[in-house]
Amino acid sequence: MRTPTLPQSPSDSRIVYALIEAKDGGLFRSEDGGEKWEHVSAARVIRQRAWYYSCFTIDPTDANIVWVPQVNLVRTIDGGKSWQSVKGPMHGDHHDVWIDPSNPRRLLTGNDGGIALTVDGARHLGGACAADAAVLPHRRR
Repeated sequence: MRTPTLPQSPSDSRIVYALIEAKDGGLFRSEDGGEKWEHVSAARVIRQRAWYYSCFTIDPTDANIVWVPQVNLVRTIDGGKSWQSVKGPMHGDHHDVWIDPSNPRRLLTGNDGGIALTVDGARHLGGACAADAAVLPHRRR
């Protein structure tokens, strides 16, 4: 059996997250590279359609900031204990988030309406544009 690869925090490789679809699922976090896990959140906002939305992006400079694209774009700044919906004029149904590794305040979100951009950490998120998702920087899954 193959062990799946889980996203490690770019700023601290000991911190690993897993978003699990199951009755008692949710967001799990390990601070020792995956040896022990803590169930940090079962919040509905990150599990509303787990079969459809199951990716997340960890901030490259702060392991406690995790972006989860769902119907709304949501994020945690405390390692999954609480969640904030990101407000803005963008279309719903978010499917991916890319964070600039050299400037984490600049990020793109791909959604059903196109791509939304922020340069200030999502304080202001620009409306969806009619850009082809193929222009997004390559992201390994």
